[in-house]
Amino acid sequence: QIVKIFTLIIVVTLYITYEVNAQSLPSTINRAKALVDDGKYKDAYKIYQSINEDELNELGESNLMLYNYGKGACLYLMDKYEEAIPFLQKGLGLMEKLPHEDCNYLEMMYGIGACYKKLGNYNKAEEYFRRTILKGNDFNLNCAIRNQTYGEMAELYSLMGKPDFADICTARIESEMKIRNTKNLNAL
Repeated sequence: QIVKIFTLIIVVTLYITYEVNAQSLPSTINRAKALVDDGKYKDAYKIYQSINEDELNELGESNLMLYNYGKGACLYLMDKYEEAIPFLQKGLGLMEKLPHEDCNYLEMMYGIGACYKKLGNYNKAEEYFRRTILKGNDFNLNCAIRNQTYGEMAELYSLMGKPDFADICTARIESEMKIRNTKNLNAL
């Protein structure tokens, strides 16, 4: 009888622990994101490091995507570009399985391109920057990341010795700014 009670207590304890972890894990990810937003990248990274990836797998692809995106962003912001790429790519791959017509998708793709640019792999950087622009157009998103990507591409093309392409990207930024300003004036 005592063995049955003891076994029941263990099962209930494990279930409660799982439920508490399941509910607190998204808040842990949100706490890490808030630290990133405050510029405390190393503190946020410590939180991401403390998360058990097996728990994330049990909670679904959405949380696993946020985890990889956040951890990759922290690594990028700590100038660990090579380490950031696999996390951003995994997050991007998971997001492609989910409804993803939002700016986070573009930001991950942009982040991968920015990592490659920092590492001097200009061809891979160009590939991801182009994909960012094309996906932004496909989704008809007006995210700030698009102009930022054009700016990065202009700088990238200058580094690659392609000033004509750099000028096209710069002109695109100016064009989009005029369109945005016109829309803002019309809204008044």
